[in-house]
Amino acid sequence: MTTSWQVNARGFVVSDSIAEIISRLKSETSPFDYNFHNGVEDHAGLYSIWLRGTCIYVGMSMNLHRRVEEHSHDEDNPKLRQYFKTYPNEIRISFVYVPETESKIKSMESEIISRLYPDGNRQGIL
Repeated sequence: MTTSWQVNARGFVVSDSIAEIISRLKSETSPFDYNFHNGVEDHAGLYSIWLRGTCIYVGMSMNLHRRVEEHSHDEDNPKLRQYFKTYPNEIRISFVYVPETESKIKSMESEIISRLYPDGNRQGIL
């Protein structure tokens, strides 16, 4: 994929490479707790969940605040639920806002998943 996106200081993707978005998602992580969603705005975007420097999940949402809150309070992914239970103080999260259409954001998400291959995005048993 040769499409380019860039991330500005407010966290919005404007144009640059997927590699740079991955770099930002990896370098700008914050501890994940049940109130983390309060610092996330209700914009569309991408997010990633990390454990000990390894990406364990990549997601997208048209409303990041709502989706991150769902992860905080009612995790529906059994792999992530197990990670949250086993490593509650080691989980980190990052996100970027993406002012694009849902199909473009899904395309970005797919590209990032194919590059990082996070365990939580794979089918099967933990």
